[in-house]
This record gives sequence, C-alpha cells and structure tokens, in this order.
Amino acid sequence: MTDVTAYSIALSAYNSHIFSEYIAQACIWLRFLYSFMLHTANMVTKVTSLDQKKQKFRTLAEKRVNKALDSIRLVGNLSNTQTYAYEDPQVRKIVKALRDAVGEMESRFSRNSSQGGDFRL
Repeated sequence: MTDVTAYSIALSAYNSHIFSEYIAQACIWLRFLYSFMLHTANMVTKVTSLDQKKQKFRTLAEKRVNKALDSIRLVGNLSNTQTYAYEDPQVRKIVKALRDAVGEMESRFSRNSSQGGDFRL
C-alpha cells in the first residue's frame, strides 16, 4: 500500500467520524425541533378547539332554536277553530308542557353557568 492510499484511507475514516458526529448533532436538533413543534401544535389545537366548540354551539343553537320556534308556531296553528276543536284544559296542558320544557332547559344552562346575569351569545 502506498503512502497516498494509506493517507486516503485515514482521511476517509477521519471524515467519516466527523460526518457521524455531524449526523448525531443534527439528530439531536431535529428531535428538539420536533418536540417543540408538537408542543406548539398542541397549544394551537387547544385554542382552535375552543373556537370550534363556540362555533359549533352557535351553529347548533341557531338551528335548534329555529326548529323549536317553528314547532311552537305549528302548535299555535291548532288554535284555528275552523279546523280544530279543543277544550281549555287541553290548551293549559300544552302550555304547561312547553313552559316546563323551557324551564328545564333554563335550569340546565344555569347549572353550567358559573356566573349569574344575562346570557348572551
């Protein structure tokens, strides 16, 4: 083996060692960046999740309240005496059932609310 070949092999081994150290350092930095990105993504997800919950509440509340109001209007249509016959106890029973349902819904919101006062969207 010539001196040039021995020198090339030694240089190659030395460069391989330095390259291995460089790769090891790069892996450490990549692990750090990955964990930082995961942490940041979790924080963003929590904020997004709260915003998504608020938007979901608003969307469903509007749909469900509008549906309930439409149903109440349809119940009100039963007051047409040209089409329907009813007695006062029946009307009182309907009104009581609707008031009880609204009262139950209000109490469920007040149990979940940590503060008193007006409820606003």
